Amino acid sequence: MNTFFSLVKKIVQILLAMGGILTDKISTKRILFMSSLGLVYFLFSWLAKETTPFISVIIFFLVFTCRYLFLFFSFNKNGIAEQLKRKFGEANGFEIYKLSTALMFFLSGSSFSLMIYKSNFIIPWYNSLEYFFIAAGIASVLTGIVVNVWSTLIVGIDVYYYKDLFLGKAVVDFKKKGPYAIFSNPMYGMGQANGYGYALIYGSAAGVVFILLNQIMMYLFYFTIEKPHIKKIFAKNRISNNYTFNKGVLVTEKIKGNFYD
Repeated sequence: MNTFFSLVKKIVQILLAMGGILTDKISTKRILFMSSLGLVYFLFSWLAKETTPFISVIIFFLVFTCRYLFLFFSFNKNGIAEQLKRKFGEANGFEIYKLSTALMFFLSGSSFSLMIYKSNFIIPWYNSLEYFFIAAGIASVLTGIVVNVWSTLIVGIDVYYYKDLFLGKAVVDFKKKGPYAIFSNPMYGMGQANGYGYALIYGSAAGVVFILLNQIMMYLFYFTIEKPHIKKIFAKNRISNNYTFNKGVLVTEKIKGNFYD
């Protein structure tokens, strides 16, 4: 029974963390941060009533741009991560980075929800096939949530928030199981199904276009920054699925067999 409740607790924490709400640790910083998210929530609730479809698209695009500028400049030489580590140390630096990333997640989700809610760019044939699009959207949302939660149960919330890239070293004993046994990169692939699903439910053509753009940017980040970092980490630490192999040639084989392909 304790194991069951522990699993439920982890799933709830992951679901909240995916939206930028961090409950895995309580601290003064976290409490202040959660208060700020409350203000952001009320702001977007007001915008949902007062803003226009065009302005909602502009807001989403501005948040989208800030989010990816922050991400792409996080892990390069002398980037955000390195500056935070030098100034605050690894532990405090990562906490600041994690809260910053959580804010980006919350703003991204809120601006996307606002945009598809206010959108007047309707998917063709939506009105005549509304129930089909809603059913397909619900199925997509559930698929994306299951894949993301399952994946995060394996790697942990901190890795979801890029702790391995922030520290420049492996932080979990990764094993090729769950969705990682099926997909090379489940979160950036099938994990995006929930975004498409929400757009389908509301019939938002703009939502479909922007979630596709978001997925393209995630893969661009993965191939240009994340994948090279991960390969370097694994090669440097001589890590396999259980951290015990010795031959350098096995590093490449293990990495290729996992989700760094």
